[in-house]
Parts: sequence; C-alpha cells; structure tokens
Amino acid sequence: MKSLMILGATGGFLLAAGLGLAVETGWPSVFVNACVAAAVCGLAARWWSRVWMRGLVESLQQRAAAKRAATQAAPNKPTQPARA
Repeated sequence: MKSLMILGATGGFLLAAGLGLAVETGWPSVFVNACVAAAVCGLAARWWSRVWMRGLVESLQQRAAAKRAATQAAPNKPTQPARA
C-alpha cells in the first residue's frame, strides 16, 4: 500500500506542478499547490488501495466458501469415471 500511496502522491505533485507551470503561475504558488495535490492524491490512493485489497480478500474468501460448499454437497461424487 505504501507504493500506491507514493505513486499517487508523485502523480498528484507532477500533475499540479505541470498545470501550474502551464498557466504561468509563480513558483511559490506552484510549489504549494503541488504539495497540497500530492497530499490529497496520496491519501486518495491509500484509501483506494485499501478498498481494492478488501474487495480482493473478500472475493477470495467467497470463492473458498463456494468451493467448500460444493465439496460438502457431493462428497461421494467420483472425480474420474469408473473403468470397466
């Protein structure tokens, strides 16, 4: 999750700095806006990574529960056809 937060902060900083320089804003204002954007984008990326990981874990748990339910429903079902 740290890497996603750092990636989000870097992206936010570069985006805000690029936009600030594109509209020809002064350096102090560009730097402050870029720092604020880095903090906001970093926190948003951290939140999103937690939501994503929670969903991933949940889906894996559901898949495991479905597999357990399928094996408990038909425990005597042969996996290979009987040979004659």
